[in-house]
Amino acid sequence: IAEALRAHDSGATRKGARARMISCLEAVEMPAPDRVALAYPHQLSGGMQQRAMIAMAIACGPGLLIADEPTTSLDVTVQAQILDLMRRLARDIGAGLLFITHDFGVVAELCDDVAVMYAGRVVESSGVESLFDSPEHPYAQGLFAALPQNARPGQDLGTIPGALPALAGLDTAGCLFRDRCPRRLPDCARTTPRPTLLAPGHSVSCHLHSGAAR
Repeated sequence: IAEALRAHDSGATRKGARARMISCLEAVEMPAPDRVALAYPHQLSGGMQQRAMIAMAIACGPGLLIADEPTTSLDVTVQAQILDLMRRLARDIGAGLLFITHDFGVVAELCDDVAVMYAGRVVESSGVESLFDSPEHPYAQGLFAALPQNARPGQDLGTIPGALPALAGLDTAGCLFRDRCPRRLPDCARTTPRPTLLAPGHSVSCHLHSGAAR
C-alpha cells in the first residue's frame, strides 16, 4: 500500500506513506491495523487479505474501483461484509464501482446496472431489475434458467449446450453465441448483431430483436 502511494506521489515520504497506509487499513475496518501493517500475507485470513487489497485500491483516491470476483473463496458472512465495505467506500470517496462477477446474488445485492458478456462482447445491458425480470438475449435467458431457485422440485437444472469458443484466433463474424443458441437464425452466422434498444436503458445485441428478424 505504501509502495503504491510513493509511486504515484513523488513528494510522499516514507513516514507519510506509512501514516496514510494505516489510515487506509482503518478505512477498510482492518482489525489492529498497526500490527497488520507488519504482517505477511500468509499471516492474514482470506477476509483480511481482501481488505488489504481494497485498502491498496483506494490508497490513491481513484475515481473508479474495478473489482474482479473480489468475494471468491470467502464464506457467506465475510462476503457480505466485503460487499458492504466496497459499497460504502465507493460512496465515501465518490468513486464509481465496476464489479465483475458470475454471482447473480451479488449482482442483485450490489449493482444498479449490469452488462452481460459472452466471449468478450456485451450481449445485453440494462438496469438490474429489468434484466432479472425479463432477460432477452438467449445467453442471458440460459444463465437465469440454470439458477437453482428457478428449477422446479425434481427437475434438472437448466444447462447451456456446448462450450465457450476458443478465444485465440476466434472468427468474430456473426453472433459468437450462435453455435450454442437454441433460437439461432441464418443471419446469426452472417452478420454481427448490433445493440437494439428495447426500453430506456435496456438494449440487446441479438438478431431476434433486430429489424432483420421481424
